[in-house]
Amino acid sequence: AELLYEEDNIPDARALLDWALPHMEQSDAWVDVYSAAYFTEARLLAGEGALDEARAVVARAKRVASRRRLRQLELLADVFEIELHLAYGGDVDSARKAAESVNLDQYTDIITEDVPHYRPVVLAAALCRVKIRLLDGNIEAAMADIENLRAWANQRGAGRLLIDINILAAFGYRAVGAIAESKACFDDAVGIAMFQGIARPFIDARQFVQPCLEEAMSADTEVDRFRGQFLKSLAKSITASRNTDTVLGLFTEAEAEVLFYLSKGHSNKEIARLIGMSPDTVKYRLKSVFRKIGVSKRRDAVRISAERWNLPAPIASINVAGAELSEQ
Repeated sequence: AELLYEEDNIPDARALLDWALPHMEQSDAWVDVYSAAYFTEARLLAGEGALDEARAVVARAKRVASRRRLRQLELLADVFEIELHLAYGGDVDSARKAAESVNLDQYTDIITEDVPHYRPVVLAAALCRVKIRLLDGNIEAAMADIENLRAWANQRGAGRLLIDINILAAFGYRAVGAIAESKACFDDAVGIAMFQGIARPFIDARQFVQPCLEEAMSADTEVDRFRGQFLKSLAKSITASRNTDTVLGLFTEAEAEVLFYLSKGHSNKEIARLIGMSPDTVKYRLKSVFRKIGVSKRRDAVRISAERWNLPAPIASINVAGAELSEQ
């Protein structure tokens, strides 16, 4: 299931986990088996926009870790919660607070040891710290962490890890204007991944991948067919995932943004000012949103958005009840 997920074969991964995970919970297993099952399941759920359900799976992993005294599994669950904030929630502040609460640095800083204790925890923690530092703009520190990870991976032939490392390094180099180095790192990541059919590292790290991918697709006019198809497939999957981020893929990003502000009780003119588009464009977007939901009134769109997607209801002082699309 974990391998199928890495290949972005979500239906088959889901089918295996639906059968295997309940059986696993009734048996004794190695930490590697528990972590593969729980965290693949959590990634599947988070990728579908079901973040609460994903966190519930991580909580199940922690309960098993506590009951069976599997300290490494408990630590991996702590680190994975940080990853959920970064990859699916887009919440760097929450990720940073979670990292501080588990003292992420104490695991990351021992990456240079020949045989670090709890090696999977150390590697996962190091990758999380790199992402936080990159998103915070602390590029120099992030690149230092990346080089430590690269040295470790090269010594052990850890090709899968090198995909993550090169993706993050490409983003870091690009942030400081080192475009040639960025392109080389991204090419290395693609070269390792495409022959193994591995796609999810790019999709799950899309906030780091997107600019590099767009550049690669526009620059490679004479790229070989296999690599070109792989890049196009990545772009398509990343677009689909971004749509999942915007209310489970039902709306475009622009429509989801308009719906968000509508759900908070803003008028068309206020929405237009907040997101920098004309009131007529807002009205057009709302027509599309209403058509997809199957409503004709603002109050019904607000009600459904709260019921289906947990978008905030408008504050009581703002009257949206009964107002039609043509309002304001």
